[in-house]
Amino acid sequence: MPRRPPPSPAATAPDADAAHAARERLPDADAARALRDHQTDADAARAARDRQSEADAARAARDRQSEADAARAARDRQWAAWLAAAAAGDVRAFEAFHDASHGYARALARRIVAAADLDDVLAEAYLQTWQQCARFDPARGSAVAWLLTIVRSRALDQWRRSDGAPLPPPDAGDAPADPLPGPDALLEQAERGSRLHAALAALSARERWLLGLAFFRELSHAQIAQCTGLPLGTVKSVILRAQARLRERLAPLAGG
Repeated sequence: MPRRPPPSPAATAPDADAAHAARERLPDADAARALRDHQTDADAARAARDRQSEADAARAARDRQSEADAARAARDRQWAAWLAAAAAGDVRAFEAFHDASHGYARALARRIVAAADLDDVLAEAYLQTWQQCARFDPARGSAVAWLLTIVRSRALDQWRRSDGAPLPPPDAGDAPADPLPGPDALLEQAERGSRLHAALAALSARERWLLGLAFFRELSHAQIAQCTGLPLGTVKSVILRAQARLRERLAPLAGG
């Protein structure tokens, strides 16, 4: 059998070059494949982190909402208990309800009536609340919703009595008459108002309540005793004590 002649060097050179080039390209291909795999893993990890962050944020939002709902439910139970006790004649329970709810009531009323009528409206609303505590039914709604319904009704009554004047902005106060006072007069008015507010805030809830009925509603001591159910002697002593405390705190204004 005839022997095949060996390939000539000229014939094998291109094959050798191709093989060499292929061997050189192999590390580059492996590196590119490894880079793509690494990028894919990084993208997957990033997507997993994003999903986990979204899940954590959603869980935290649910937890915050649950805490807020629990706090609101606890508040509603406490306020309902105070109203139930007040309906049985517990004045201290009503004072606690007044102190806890006053900010809500004031925030609503000040959107409807002028600042000059605000305390009058709140006195009317809390007087009605005291008189109708027994009507509150927690099965029909929360105590705060029941109170604010009364506040809104009294505020709208006052607004209608004022001939439906445009509603004041929330922070509006009494507008001074022309000519406008100068800076010194405005400063003095502000100082007097802040001191009076501080003096009233220093009174107990019962003292503020009875004092408001006496001065804003212009009720006699006997009428206050009748509408609140408090003994006449208690009404007189509380109002006299409140007046004395106010005079003591406001004495510097009288001398200024």
